[in-house]
Amino acid sequence: MYWVIYVFPDGDEYLASDAVFGVKDELVARVELRTEPVLPTGESVSSPWHLLSYHFRMKPGAGAVPEPMMSLPE
Repeated sequence: MYWVIYVFPDGDEYLASDAVFGVKDELVARVELRTEPVLPTGESVSSPWHLLSYHFRMKPGAGAVPEPMMSLPE
């Protein structure tokens, strides 16, 4: 099972005009302009970059593994 989660950047001009009401306050993330010469990955950079911060939270599930939709070849 795959989940698609959309995170929206804070300050986006279209947040208030959401046509399908998918933008909720808890899905808006901060985007910060950074000027450090090293990215979080350790890569060196020579120009400013942006960092999007968001904390994903998941509710506990039932603890059961779903049955496969088809059997695997032996």
